[in-house]
Amino acid sequence: SNHYWRTILGILFLLVGGLAFLQTSGLLWFSKFSWVGMGLGILGFGGLIFLVFLLSSPTRRWWCSIPGFSLLGLSAGGALEILLPKAISGLWPGVAVLSGIALGFWVVYMIRPQAWWAIIPAGALSSVAAMAAAGAAAADEFVVTSIFFLGLAATFGLLAVLPTHKPMVWPWVPAGSLLLLALFFYLSAPDKADWVSLLWPGFLIVLGFFFLYQAISQHPDQEKIDSNEDNRT
Repeated sequence: SNHYWRTILGILFLLVGGLAFLQTSGLLWFSKFSWVGMGLGILGFGGLIFLVFLLSSPTRRWWCSIPGFSLLGLSAGGALEILLPKAISGLWPGVAVLSGIALGFWVVYMIRPQAWWAIIPAGALSSVAAMAAAGAAAADEFVVTSIFFLGLAATFGLLAVLPTHKPMVWPWVPAGSLLLLALFFYLSAPDKADWVSLLWPGFLIVLGFFFLYQAISQHPDQEKIDSNEDNRT
C-alpha cells in the first residue's frame, strides 16, 4: 500500500509542478479560474483515491472513508461556490462541505458498528449542515435554531437505539434535553410566543409531580427495608 501511495503522490506532484513551471516560464498561461478548477479537481481525485482504497478492504481501511468523503465534499463545495450565481449561492457550498465530512463518519459506523463514537461527529455535522441549508433557504431564525437542536437530539437518540458494542441508556438524557431546547426555540417565534407562556408552567408542574412521586416512593423506611434485603442476599 505504501508503494501505491508514493506512486500517486509522485504523479500529483509532477503534474502540479510541471504546470506551475509552464505557467512561470510563460510557455502556458492559466487564469485564476483555471488554477482553482484544477485544485478542486485534485481534491476530488484525492477523495476518489481514498474511496478506492476503502472499497479494496473496508474492514481494514475504514478510516479512508473520512478523508475520502471530506475531500469530495470540499471539491463539491468549491464547485458550487464557482458555478452558482452569487445571488443564490449563500450557504450551499458550506452545506456540501459539511455533508461530505458527515457522510464519511456515517460510513465509518456502517462499516464498523462498534465504532459508535462516529455517530456523534456525524450527527453534529449533519445538524450544522441542516441548519445551514435551512438558513440558505431563508427559513426563520427560530426555525433554523430549532433544526440544529433537533438534529443533535436525534443524534443522541440514534446513539441510544442503534446497535453498538453494548446498550447505552445515558444518551437519552441529552437527547431529551436537546429536544426540549428545540421545542423552546421553535415556540419562541413571535407568532408562537403565547405557546411558551403555557408550555413552561405546565412542564414545571409535571416535573414537580415527578419529583414528589420519587420522594414518596423512595421513603426512608422503604429504603432501609430495601438495604436490609440487599444485605441478606
